[in-house]
Amino acid sequence: MSLQGWRRRDRAWARPLSFAGIAVTIMAAGYAVELANTQLENILLAVRFQYIGIVSIPVFWLWFALTYTGRSKMVDASRHYALLIVPALTLILAWTNDLHGLIWQSTAVTVNENGTFFAPTYGSWFWIHTLYSYSLILPATGFLMMTALRTHRLFRWQALMLVMAAVAPLLGNLLYLLRIGPGQFLDLLPIGFGVSVLLVALLTMRGRLLEVIPLARTLTFEQMRDGVVVLDPERRIVDLNITASKMFNRAIADVIGMPITALLPADTNLPAQYLTAHEIDEEIALTTNTGLRWFSIQVFPLAGWRGRIKGWLVHWRDITSRRQDEELLRLRNAELEALHLSLQQELVERQRTEIALAQARDMAEASSRTKSAFIGNMSHELRTPLTSIIGYAQLIERQLGGGDDELIRAELEIIINAGRHQVELINDLLDLAKIEAGQMQFKYDEFAISLLIDRIIQMVQPLAQRGGNRFVIDVSDEVETYYGDEQKIGQILINLLSNAAKFTQHGTITLRVRYDLRNDGAWIEFSVHDTGIGIAPAFLTTIFEEFSQIPGSLQQQYGGTGLGLTICKRYTELMKGTISVTSEENRGSSFYVRLPVERDWAIIAPPSSALEASGKPIYVADTGEIYASPPSR
Repeated sequence: MSLQGWRRRDRAWARPLSFAGIAVTIMAAGYAVELANTQLENILLAVRFQYIGIVSIPVFWLWFALTYTGRSKMVDASRHYALLIVPALTLILAWTNDLHGLIWQSTAVTVNENGTFFAPTYGSWFWIHTLYSYSLILPATGFLMMTALRTHRLFRWQALMLVMAAVAPLLGNLLYLLRIGPGQFLDLLPIGFGVSVLLVALLTMRGRLLEVIPLARTLTFEQMRDGVVVLDPERRIVDLNITASKMFNRAIADVIGMPITALLPADTNLPAQYLTAHEIDEEIALTTNTGLRWFSIQVFPLAGWRGRIKGWLVHWRDITSRRQDEELLRLRNAELEALHLSLQQELVERQRTEIALAQARDMAEASSRTKSAFIGNMSHELRTPLTSIIGYAQLIERQLGGGDDELIRAELEIIINAGRHQVELINDLLDLAKIEAGQMQFKYDEFAISLLIDRIIQMVQPLAQRGGNRFVIDVSDEVETYYGDEQKIGQILINLLSNAAKFTQHGTITLRVRYDLRNDGAWIEFSVHDTGIGIAPAFLTTIFEEFSQIPGSLQQQYGGTGLGLTICKRYTELMKGTISVTSEENRGSSFYVRLPVERDWAIIAPPSSALEASGKPIYVADTGEIYASPPSR
């Protein structure tokens, strides 16, 4: 038994079983020597040798029972050693009994017709050790009995034989201690352990004790989710777990001893190879109480002593969900492949569209550059003769004298005005072309706001006079100079004031200049306000777009190219500023141009009162005086 256990010492319960076998061997050998001697000294030496096995067996038997029945966690490694304290003390006291008499108060031998026997009077520690041994052997035996009652019939005889192996030494020891029957003169404990050795050896050699754990079988066989059926050599059912019983809706008692076909529904046509094959690992569709199901079936031979076939193990696993998932996955893969092809086609179409859009963009950009170049060339071509026309018309006007030439003067004025309008149109086109071509240049310098205002008044005053408007200049006391492009700023203001004069009759046109200090930095704000016809709300969103004009009859009445405000917006943005508008129909409009202050600029206060004029033509001089008619030159 010790040798068989030691060969399988990699298993937790094999080591204590091997140690227990060694302890039994020591005790039996010592008892044999005891019975063979008649001298008390030799008998005492044999008894003391026996105690090496006697004190060890209960500890090793408990250790084996705990590991064999799955309760090894109850006693960890440190407690294993603690269990050996009492046996170690007992062994020491047995070898030193002559000094204290705790094991045997007195020793003697009894001689009768059966032989010479050891007949001591036991001391107090002997009974302490006896109680301690029983406190270990009885729980171990109880654990084995509970396992025997709980295990399945296939392995129950093994557990019962283990219980018998545990009870036999106890019975022999009780007969000896109580002096009953043979126990009156024989210590039956070694004989009982000899019977235990024979039973365990039988289980080891024939019952495969060291290869099957009943508790593991119970936990795996009964509680596993797969169906398991055990067949005998004639392929009749000898066992099956609860899962297999529920799987085919058959009671275990109804199919024990029946062929495996009795487990299946009556209309199941099981292929012949499943009834005769030595080993199988396949998937099959069968009809169960829940309908058609897919199963993975594995058949394994059960080898017994010397490799003989003792039966077969049939393992059933319901794989219906997996098959359904595989089918669903196959369908999803097909859908994904179709979607992939669709996406590839869409990607190809998108690439074609992107290429077409890129080509269209390149063509548009090329067309825009061609348009800009054409407008630039056309502007130069048109401006040159118009300049000559206007110049000569002005010379003729100066050379005419007297009132008799008033008609000629009026006609020349028409020519001059038309030529000027044509030049303004061409200049707008040329500026817009330069802006789109990225060729517009800005000249930044510090200039006086008052001089800029004077120049603007001289150019806008005739337009305001023509509509009978009052022209108001309102410059903040803080404003004197600004660092920027004076010509571009003047062009923006002239465009805004010209529009105000065009759409205002007998009203007020105001130009305000303010210094604006906010969280986003320092700004100078030019604002133009009028009391004219205003702008419709729907038109406000497109007013700064190219060629945007007032709709309907108003366009015919007031004219214009729709480029002035576009150029104002482009200039303002190129100078890192903003332009905005507010308006109310029949109440007037307000345009706001905000430009960033790029450097420090000085402040000189202008006249305390705003410059204001109405009715007659007005001129504003450097001194700030207002004239009802042009001053003498």
